[in-house]
Amino acid sequence: MNKVCIRSAMIATMVLCAQASAAPAGGTFSYQGRLTDAGVPITGTADVRFNLWDADAGGTLVGGPIEKLGQTVTDGLFNTELNFGTYAFADGAERWLEIEVRSPAGVGSYVNLGRQAIHGAPYATQVRGMWVDDVGGVTMGLSKPRVSLSIKSAGAQAVRLGASSSDEAGYLTLFEAGSARATVELDADEDNTGGGPAQGSIRLRSFDGENGGLLSIANDDGQETMSLLGGLAGHGGSLAVFNESGQTVAELASQSGAGLFVLRDPNFFGYEIFEAGPDSSGGGDLYVARNEFGVIGFQVDGNYSGSDSTRVSISGATSSMSFRTDQSGNDSVVLPTGAINSAEIENEPGVASALEGTTSVSLTGGGVADTILSRTITCPASGYCVVIGSFQAGVSHSSGTQSYAEFGVSDVAGTFPGNQDVASILPSGAASGSYIMPASVHGTFQVTAGSHTFYLVGEEYSGSWGAVDSQLTIMYFPTNYGTVTPTLMGFGGDESFAPTAAPMSPVDIEREYRQSVADDMARRDAEAGETARRLIELEARIRELEAQQDNTERELPVKE
Repeated sequence: MNKVCIRSAMIATMVLCAQASAAPAGGTFSYQGRLTDAGVPITGTADVRFNLWDADAGGTLVGGPIEKLGQTVTDGLFNTELNFGTYAFADGAERWLEIEVRSPAGVGSYVNLGRQAIHGAPYATQVRGMWVDDVGGVTMGLSKPRVSLSIKSAGAQAVRLGASSSDEAGYLTLFEAGSARATVELDADEDNTGGGPAQGSIRLRSFDGENGGLLSIANDDGQETMSLLGGLAGHGGSLAVFNESGQTVAELASQSGAGLFVLRDPNFFGYEIFEAGPDSSGGGDLYVARNEFGVIGFQVDGNYSGSDSTRVSISGATSSMSFRTDQSGNDSVVLPTGAINSAEIENEPGVASALEGTTSVSLTGGGVADTILSRTITCPASGYCVVIGSFQAGVSHSSGTQSYAEFGVSDVAGTFPGNQDVASILPSGAASGSYIMPASVHGTFQVTAGSHTFYLVGEEYSGSWGAVDSQLTIMYFPTNYGTVTPTLMGFGGDESFAPTAAPMSPVDIEREYRQSVADDMARRDAEAGETARRLIELEARIRELEAQQDNTERELPVKE
């Protein structure tokens, strides 16, 4: 073969898979060429090698070589598929395809047929509804590019993404449906809007001035209602909320490297009415609430004077008070004279209860009053305890013999008070068998401050008696509102016996007493610890504004 020449054409720059649901074929496209020898079309075989370049001569190799060996050539024509990778054409720059051929296949050396420019099909550069201009601007749904990207909906512009023609700052604008009014605006520069803020808008912008970056929200009147400012270099940001008149009503800002939250009264010179932030020692929180004249009315300092203690102070026109954890005893609380009298100290009601619902306690008989259940209550002051015992009394009865037992509540183990020997009797004429009867006993006992143990007791005289589903409840009352008269019992109900257990022993009673006292002490310690923790947190909030009051003299105008 003296000379081989090629005439070729690009069929498409990208070929998609046959099924419409399939993904693009990763950069594959079809190539068709025509080989002639001295003007006569070749029929036979050929090896074809392809290289992709970024210039018509020299330049950089972008892809290849791709060898297609043993191609069938019929009347000069052959077809093959090429793939130089997805990124070979990603930047849209021009490409040249270099072709080398040898025919017949496997015979001789390759002949370089030169390079040819790759041209896109018409709809590869212009798709219906999408326009790309000469400088890369893209428009969707409009007649020609006006900005970098614009999308039209229902006959009006809906989304605009691009750069301002004046200062090349980028922006994203979302438009209200069917109108030209922007409702969301993300803007890289305040100056490119050509006017005031869009109504009902969100703006994200940057400033060269005092504010730094800005995220703001405006209402339908174009009035800014909220702003997030980046602050100057070396300063923290701030979040502000404005009322309908543009006055600041709330502010979250950075102060001395920590956060500060402020609520303001726009109707009275913009004074702070509430502040929360670090105290002047920088080691705790500070909360301050002011009156309409800007004077502190309530203050909590969680790190008072840097002592890791808390101070709470309340000030008013008539009286003031304070609570301090850096002091003890009477100095820890300062209240107005006569605010609390001795009768109001440690006299709150309380309750204690014991329950045995899984076993039946059998009475031992022999003239001994057995303890069915006991519970200890710690009273904060003198007063009264109402003690209620409820249970189901059960008896195994033999006909011809009376079954008899007594039950009651007591403040002494093994002893019935005078009115607590409440009897349960089954007459001798009753048929032999097991009987169950609900019962309740209760009494009122006068107590002093301290721990007191009360007992549900029962004594068996005849028959075989026991108690099941027993509960003992003790209620403390600091005072009485009339004559205190003990009350007694009630009967009724039915239930089978549960598994039996021995009556409480002195060891059991002593263990119950010690556990009740320990539980009461744990409760007191937990409540005191939680109170102290909260006071420490609150006191830290007060110190900073207290220092500001000490160091700053402010002349308050008279409110007309």
